[in-house]
Amino acid sequence: MSLNQSKNVFKQIFIDHWAGFLEMNREYQAEYYDTVIKRMLGCGNPEHGWIVDNRDSFFAEEIRGYVNG
Repeated sequence: MSLNQSKNVFKQIFIDHWAGFLEMNREYQAEYYDTVIKRMLGCGNPEHGWIVDNRDSFFAEEIRGYVNG
């Protein structure tokens, strides 16, 4: 499994189980945790912020999803 696939699996676990976790752990029902989870789920998605990468030797631009971290 590639690193990108691992990240997608990790995100999918949160998508599938975060609501149930919150029901059982009400102390996490706070804006802080909601914000952190939304940022994590949006990480790497160009719709949630992006960067232009010019690192190759031919100066070709590539738009990549911004990675929080």
